[in-house]
Amino acid sequence: MFFCNSAKAQRVSIIDKNSLQPITGVTVSLQGKNTKEWISDDNGDIDLTGIQSTENLVLSHPLYFSRNISFSEIQSKAFKIELTENINYGGNCRFCE
Repeated sequence: MFFCNSAKAQRVSIIDKNSLQPITGVTVSLQGKNTKEWISDDNGDIDLTGIQSTENLVLSHPLYFSRNISFSEIQSKAFKIELTENINYGGNCRFCE
């Protein structure tokens, strides 16, 4: 079953769990597949139109802990995903200026 609807895209917002601010540069991919990848925009948004409710996604960003989440769980959370900041990160991040 697809949730693809040409009239309404599946926009997902990725936000910081504590500040509730959008997170730019989050990489989202299908778990176990290297076929498709998305990166969140300046508003922390990604268009996941066409993803099946049974798909599992992997979210990663250098400043946050990675997260695996099912698309059905994203739907149940009103298309908002919260990530937890990794306060021990000490590297460089091209999205973090």
